[in-house]
Amino acid sequence: MAITSVNTTDTVNTFRTKVNQIATQMGDIASITVSDGSSIANTLVDAVNIAANSSSTFVIGDDASTQATISTGQTLKFSSGSGITATVSPTDDSVTIAITLGSIDNSGTDTNRFLVSDGGTIKYRTGSQLRSDIDALNAVTFNNRKYTGDGSTTGLQ
Repeated sequence: MAITSVNTTDTVNTFRTKVNQIATQMGDIASITVSDGSSIANTLVDAVNIAANSSSTFVIGDDASTQATISTGQTLKFSSGSGITATVSPTDDSVTIAITLGSIDNSGTDTNRFLVSDGGTIKYRTGSQLRSDIDALNAVTFNNRKYTGDGSTTGLQ
């Protein structure tokens, strides 16, 4: 955009035309939406001053009371990794984090741990807790023999 200037030698009509052109380039004052939180700027100078003095700082925290301050010029980043995706929505400033468990290797030993979801939080339960959760039997009796789970059977019942 070229700079519009009014020369001292301009006629009144040229002066009027250039002032109107400058006003059009600056925009309609009714369209100013910059606010300092308590009022909306009424002039272009107010808008520039409010914007220049505004703070873009916010604090994030976790359940352990750890906090971090994000200031102007800094970026809060959510890193994705193996099986973890972080998606930031530019429309509502929300963050969605999803964990996808791909191939899980067999531990090779009895760790006595079973993954469960507790309201969306991944936790574990032991074998005895899981048995209690599902009301499983400790032993099964059939044909007058009791199977104890160790591969052997005991005598008649």
